[in-house]
Amino acid sequence: MHTIDDFLKYSDLTRYDIAKISGISETTLADANQRPVNKMTVKVVQAIAMGVGMTPG
Repeated sequence: MHTIDDFLKYSDLTRYDIAKISGISETTLADANQRPVNKMTVKVVQAIAMGVGMTPG
């Protein structure tokens, strides 16, 4: 299973960086990091997309 941390590593970002950029809590991202992508909330996907400069789709 690929995690949020694995994805962010390619952009040289951390969950902390995403939390600062998007306003979502680091705790929420840590919880989402333990789930498969299809179980993540839209809020988490949007926050990650905002942080890496991509669209949520």
